[in-house]
Amino acid sequence: RQSAELNKLRQDYARLMNELGEKSSKLQQEELQKKNAEQAVAQLKVQQQEAERRWEEIQAYLRKRTAEHEAAQQGMYHRIPLYTLCYAQNKLVAKDNEIQSLHSKLTDTMVSKQQLEQRMLQLMEAEQKRASAEDSMQMQVQELIEQNDALNAQLQKFHSQMAAQTSASVLAEELHKVIAEKDKQIKQMEDSLGSEHANLTSKEEELKVLQNMNLSLKSEVQKLQALTNEQAAAAHELERMQKSIHIKDDKIRSLEDQLREEVAQITNTKEEFKVLKDQNTALQAEVQELQTLLSEQANKDLLEQMERSMRERDDKIKTVEELLEAGLIQVANKEEELKALRVENSSLRKELQSLQIQQSEQVSFQSLVEELQKVIHEKDGKIKSVEELLQAEVLKVASKEKTVQALTQEIEALKEEVGNSQLEMEKQVSITSQVKELQTLLKGKEKQVKTMEALLEEKEKEIVKKGEWLQGQKDTIAQLNSKVQELEQQNLQQLQQVPAASQVQNLESLLKEEEEQMKKLKAVVEEKEREMANQIKQLQEAQKENESFKVQIQELKQENLKQASLAVQSEELLQVVAGQEKEIASLQSELASQRSAFEQQRKKNNDLREKNWEAMEALASTEKLLQDKVNKTAKEKQQHLEAAEVETRELLQKLFPKVSLPSNMSHSEWICGFEKMAKEYLKEASGSEDVKAMEQKLKEAEEMHILLQLECEKYKSVLAETEGILQRLQRSVEEEESKWKIKVEESQKELKQTRSSVVSLEHELERVKEEIKEVETLKREREHLESELEKAELERSTYVSEVRELKDLLTELQKKLDDSYSEAVRQNEELNLLKTQLNETLSKLKVDQNERQKVAGDLPKAQESLASLEREIGKVVGDANVIENSDVCTEPELTDKRLNVAVNLNQDVGHLKKLLVSVSQMLSKGREHYQLVG
Repeated sequence: RQSAELNKLRQDYARLMNELGEKSSKLQQEELQKKNAEQAVAQLKVQQQEAERRWEEIQAYLRKRTAEHEAAQQGMYHRIPLYTLCYAQNKLVAKDNEIQSLHSKLTDTMVSKQQLEQRMLQLMEAEQKRASAEDSMQMQVQELIEQNDALNAQLQKFHSQMAAQTSASVLAEELHKVIAEKDKQIKQMEDSLGSEHANLTSKEEELKVLQNMNLSLKSEVQKLQALTNEQAAAAHELERMQKSIHIKDDKIRSLEDQLREEVAQITNTKEEFKVLKDQNTALQAEVQELQTLLSEQANKDLLEQMERSMRERDDKIKTVEELLEAGLIQVANKEEELKALRVENSSLRKELQSLQIQQSEQVSFQSLVEELQKVIHEKDGKIKSVEELLQAEVLKVASKEKTVQALTQEIEALKEEVGNSQLEMEKQVSITSQVKELQTLLKGKEKQVKTMEALLEEKEKEIVKKGEWLQGQKDTIAQLNSKVQELEQQNLQQLQQVPAASQVQNLESLLKEEEEQMKKLKAVVEEKEREMANQIKQLQEAQKENESFKVQIQELKQENLKQASLAVQSEELLQVVAGQEKEIASLQSELASQRSAFEQQRKKNNDLREKNWEAMEALASTEKLLQDKVNKTAKEKQQHLEAAEVETRELLQKLFPKVSLPSNMSHSEWICGFEKMAKEYLKEASGSEDVKAMEQKLKEAEEMHILLQLECEKYKSVLAETEGILQRLQRSVEEEESKWKIKVEESQKELKQTRSSVVSLEHELERVKEEIKEVETLKREREHLESELEKAELERSTYVSEVRELKDLLTELQKKLDDSYSEAVRQNEELNLLKTQLNETLSKLKVDQNERQKVAGDLPKAQESLASLEREIGKVVGDANVIENSDVCTEPELTDKRLNVAVNLNQDVGHLKKLLVSVSQMLSKGREHYQLVG
């Protein structure tokens, strides 16, 4: 044991060193991740500064536009002609609409900017959490090293104490110490699980950041779509993008596989924790058994402390299980996020396909493609970092599994120590009582052996007598069978000797007699079989008793030997007890196999009986069919004979109408009398022609008589064939009966053997029952523990319900987060549209400025001559596409139009001022709102 424990400690030391190496590698990986996060933060700050710069440029542009509008309102409309005022008015209306749209889009950009600031804060918090997790991991490493030192010191103490102490109380104290150490290890496991939980949350936040970056990719692709209306990327560069996206897909698939493996590993750890829980319950049962055995000694305080420590350990295991459930929930959330990433990737693919379709119609634009490539490279770097994180988590799970296995090994070692202590305590208590009981049993067993031997001799004599009687019964059965065959042969001979006229009646009578004889023989055979069965049962019972007596004698002899050896050597008795327990287990297995064999034999016997009954029923049905056929043939023959007799009488009376005889006579007597009367009548009427005719008729009648005799012979042959068939059937039935009897005898022999083995096993079962009574007391204690466990499970169910409610809350929060993500995506899209519109408005503004400069140069010329006015009107109409096919107006109309334009310009300027005031108020409100939210 000491060497085994030393090996375990060495293994623990090596495991701890491996964990140290793994944690150092993890720390390095986390530092790399920190650097990547800092780079991402710097990029986000640059983007924020660019957005602020653009916002200031837009505000400056708006100020310029308002100043220009006011200047135009104050002094320019007097010098500007009517067509230029109309053109400027239309431009101003268009610009007002553009300003309103830009205002709405700018508000959205401010919102998105504040959201980016919030995400920056979240990233900073995640970095702080990661730093705290690193510190906690270092602390855990130090604690593990200290625990290793403590375990080495405790081993040395254990070696020194094993030499000095051998009593059960010292073993119990040492077990208590080991259990306390295990509790410490469980606490450490819980701390490590908490740190892993924090790491998982940080990983979730990083996944959120990846999602945001993915959304930015989407917006950039949408930029491409907007720009591809004017410009498009080259074919080879798009193919490169496709390849990179395929690589991304492969990486995402590998990430999914790693997540699935993590889920499987977590489920395995959960099952191992369940096994540990079951082992803890078994340890509790064993501790309670020790408590019952040590009730006579003074170690109750130690056992109570052990029970408390075991309960605390169970509570800690429950908390570990709850932490595992939380980890599973987080893994499921990650899987959902990966699904969302998949959907986004599929949408990106579709967009790329649409871009490929537009390639052939558009021009390459390399700057945007290079920016996208840079973004893709950045995303690849982030994906690699995520993969490294996942690998680190896999390594963590593997290390946790190793720690769980080590804990299970230590628990098994504890079980072995508890079992050894139990055996020692039982030895000390039971050896003295067993020696006394065995000495008293020896005397009684010797007397029982003598009585059993006398009973055996008597039973053997009875068995010999019953065997002789059975042989006589078999001889009588053989004689009866031979008599039956002789009777059947005699019947056949009699049937062949009887004449045709009376053969039918004799056959019927013989058949009836044979049926009665068959019934009698069947009854005799059934009685003989019953007697045989009773004799066989008696023989079997006698054999069982003999075998039981033999077994008892052997057991008594063995017990005498065991008792003698136990009285001399108490240690050998313990070995015998262990062997007996193994024998009991093997005997129980043999009993189960014997019972199964017995049930199989019983089924076989039932099947044989059913087959016998079926054969008997088939024989009875065939006998009935043959009897019906014989009866039908006999009746038909009688009917044919009677009809033939009636026809012959009618013919003879027609031939000799003067000859008359009474009809009550039999047919043979009637024919003899008719011959005599016909001869006398012929003598009297000899020589006449009538006599010749009568002679011919007589010849015909004789021929008819011969034909009838031939038919009777045919019927006789048919009857003989039917009788032969009956004899064959009887022979086949007898052969089958003999076969079944042989099978029944073999099955009965097997039954005897099984019953004898069952009797021996029943004796051994009685012994086992006595031991089961002791087990029942333990079961009662177990039931008490189970009731307490049920209470604990009820509490656990309440906790589970609360956890489910928390899960529902989490799902709701996730939905809200998804909604916020979708809104952020929409805002990004609107930002992109704003940028495109801003660029368009800037280009338009430049065109407007150029046109204004042209109009300012054209104003003096417009005042000098009206003819040049008409030419310039045509030019402006052609350039601006505003005024087409217009007619020349008169001077009063021009004045009216100028006044209307002035009024409209004043109204437009007032309206623009109001809009600017409302925009500034909205911006200030939005900033205050987001500051409150932040």
